Amino acid sequence: MSQEEKRKEIRAFKSAADEEDFNRLLQKIKNGDLKVAMTRNKSRNILRQFDKKFYYLYFFCVMVAAAVSICYMSMGKLFISLTALVVTLTLFFVFWALITRRAFAWAIKKKKNFDYAYYISAITIKKDSKEYRYPDHHWKDAL
Repeated sequence: MSQEEKRKEIRAFKSAADEEDFNRLLQKIKNGDLKVAMTRNKSRNILRQFDKKFYYLYFFCVMVAAAVSICYMSMGKLFISLTALVVTLTLFFVFWALITRRAFAWAIKKKKNFDYAYYISAITIKKDSKEYRYPDHHWKDAL
């Protein structure tokens, strides 16, 4: 697909729904009529692109905790190394959980963010037993 065709497709995708549709979508999500799932892999890419400070700062903290843990293990200090290992694992799992939450919060902040996240297939919408995912459906179809 050429760049021009891709741009036309993106413009058509963005213009298919307006702010009013987006507000209705948010209302249905809050009411529980629609469920939104976000893939962790794509949400990590979204955060890396749009919230670099959070992503790299937290990742750096996890790496420092892992380095401290390895350092104390090599010194043979069992209690301190086990404590550092527990802290490292806790930071890692919290980071993993926060990735999806922060990316989702970013996505529902504005219509253009939601369009982008849905367009790259980071978000799927579930209504009853039907799943809406790009390119098969536009998110407006779920309304």
